[in-house]
Amino acid sequence: MRRFAAWAVRADYHAPLELFTVNYDLLLESALEERRALWFDGFVGSLGARFRVELVEGLPLNQREALPSGFVRLWKLHGSLNWAWQGDPLEIIRLGRPASDEEVAAIYPADTKYEESRRVPFVVLMDRFRRALHEAESLVLVSGYSFADDDLNEIIYDAATHR
Repeated sequence: MRRFAAWAVRADYHAPLELFTVNYDLLLESALEERRALWFDGFVGSLGARFRVELVEGLPLNQREALPSGFVRLWKLHGSLNWAWQGDPLEIIRLGRPASDEEVAAIYPADTKYEESRRVPFVVLMDRFRRALHEAESLVLVSGYSFADDDLNEIIYDAATHR
C-alpha cells in the first residue's frame, strides 16, 4: 500500500485519480496519510465527519472540480472500519478511529445488505463508480478482487460492453 500511495501521489493525469475499493481496512488511508497525500473520501470534518453527496456526485465535466484536481479520491464502496451509524435519523459518520464494539460499524455487506446498499453513501459511491467507468480513457487496475460481488460485476461488465 505504501508503494501504491507513493504512485498515487505522483500520478499526473488530466483528470483526478479515483481509487475505488471494497476493502474495509484502513490501509489505503494510512498509506496516503504517511505520504502526506491530499485525499478525499466523500466525508468532511474531523471528529464526526459527514458524507457530502454533492462533492462525490460532482458537476458536469467542464466544471466538476469542487475539489482541486490534485486530491486523490478514495471511494470505499463497501464502507470502512471507521464508519459508524449514528444519530436519529441514522446517518453514517466517519470517525477519527475504527468503530468500537459498542458502535454499529457501517460496512457492507451486513445482515441488512440489500436495504443498506440503497442508502447514502453506498448508493452514491456505486453511482460514482459507474460514472467513472464510463468516462473516456478510464484506466482500471484490479487487485485482489475476486469478482464475487454481483453488484460490482454488473457495473464493470456493463461498462466493458458499452465501450
